[in-house]
Amino acid sequence: MANESTSKGLGAFLIRHRYAVLIAVVLLTAVFAMFIPRVRLKTPTIDLFPKNHPYVQTYVKYEDIFGGANVIAMSLEVNEGDVYNRDTLEKLKRITKALELLPAVNNYSVLSLAQRKTKITTVDEIAGFKSDPVMWPDVPETPEEIEELRRKIYASGRYHGSLVSADDKALMILAGFFEKGLQSASDDLGTVARSLAASEGRDPDEAVRVLEELAKTQVWTTEDTLFDAIDKICAAEEDANHHVRMIGRPILLGWIARQFPQLVWIFCLTIASIVICLILYFPQHGRRSHPGGHRRGVRGLGRRVSRTSRLSRDGQRHRFFRSRRLSL
Repeated sequence: MANESTSKGLGAFLIRHRYAVLIAVVLLTAVFAMFIPRVRLKTPTIDLFPKNHPYVQTYVKYEDIFGGANVIAMSLEVNEGDVYNRDTLEKLKRITKALELLPAVNNYSVLSLAQRKTKITTVDEIAGFKSDPVMWPDVPETPEEIEELRRKIYASGRYHGSLVSADDKALMILAGFFEKGLQSASDDLGTVARSLAASEGRDPDEAVRVLEELAKTQVWTTEDTLFDAIDKICAAEEDANHHVRMIGRPILLGWIARQFPQLVWIFCLTIASIVICLILYFPQHGRRSHPGGHRRGVRGLGRRVSRTSRLSRDGQRHRFFRSRRLSL
């Protein structure tokens, strides 16, 4: 009986001061809403798997050497002719070099014909086994040199059909990035360099200063995200006869981050649709009125705003993927 009387007293108080209560709820919700922009979406791949599993531990231990999940694949394609021309090969070299200079890139995982480690092994009667770079450090200039490059690619079963397409219309470029440097797809390159330097025990300010000097010679700036920087690198090399395609986890997350502002409009339209549905379903005049429906809608909206803002206030990370684990 005591609980029932308390509930009735509380209900009577809320009804008697309904406008003051409504204003208080709206103001409190507005305060919580101020913290929503501080919520950051982070997508660490390792969080999808059980951290104590030996396979996962092996991955974490050697990902800096053999590369991780943040790998992009790019293809430089020609519309007319084939890739065996100086213009196309120069573009390949510039794209490869530009990728090597990005922060958080794993230089061991960058691979193309313009890389020093892309070699062909031959046997010489005097020198014995020889491993020479396919196209490093310089791009072939004369028709004879370009034809010699073609002969090397055809003679090697490793690169024709992989780094060079079977129809000689495209060149492949691969690059991997360190997981510890890519905490969020919305981070700019300065933030990435600072985060990576801090994780490696280096001076973050010095890392940013070096990156700013480096950016003066590149098409990207330190304010660009990784996806924007790669997009600018590709756009700078495209023309009427060349276009670049790219795919990979950093590219996927970059597109999501670029289109993220659309989610704000979707959220606003959703809230407006809920309000309109409540007004139509619970009319104030005519048939039976249900004012409680409005209160439930406002109360539900307030709970969601407060829960979202609590993520930023508590310093928690809002992961793009939920906590469901995959069993190996």
